[in-house]
Amino acid sequence: MKRAFDRLSKHHAAQKPRLPGAGPARYKAAYVAIVSAAEAAVSVGLRVSEVVNLKVKDIHSERMVINIKGAKGKKDRTVALSQGILELLRKYYVAYKPQDWLFEGQYPNSLYSTRSLQQIFRRAKIAARILQDVTFHSLRHSYATHLHEAGTDLKLIQELLGHNDIKTTLRYTHVSNRTLEKIKSPFDNLNLKNE
Repeated sequence: MKRAFDRLSKHHAAQKPRLPGAGPARYKAAYVAIVSAAEAAVSVGLRVSEVVNLKVKDIHSERMVINIKGAKGKKDRTVALSQGILELLRKYYVAYKPQDWLFEGQYPNSLYSTRSLQQIFRRAKIAARILQDVTFHSLRHSYATHLHEAGTDLKLIQELLGHNDIKTTLRYTHVSNRTLEKIKSPFDNLNLKNE
């Protein structure tokens, strides 16, 4: 994924700025914000709307959690904050000093648009020549799949993703061929002798 964002950054730097006063520094800031947002999303399984609605005060480094407020269904939840993402977010914060929203929009203290985040993700995918049909939401599916393959209980995955119904969670937990190949049949443990 980083390769895709690196290509996108070079593409933006070569383009003429579209907005008055918007130079390469603005593109670099957008690039860093998008990479940070995408990595935050994949590390905790956030929806695109949850990423753009994150506030600086929602990140709790002392407890290593992120509070997700008013998510889909008007539900709040808490998710684990990885050390790697915390370090990335700290670098982002020091460089760009967001005030209220963690990922600010075009103007200071404005909300970043979900549509913009999705479009930039799509451009990065094209720049990286990724042919699979992936979207920003695919990051959420990847998170759930990795948790499932690592042996995390489905009820816990349901809670982490903020789903009301376990059937919704089951759609997210794709089983890879590698996981299927590791399954050992209970029949093999019966020690039956062929006579």
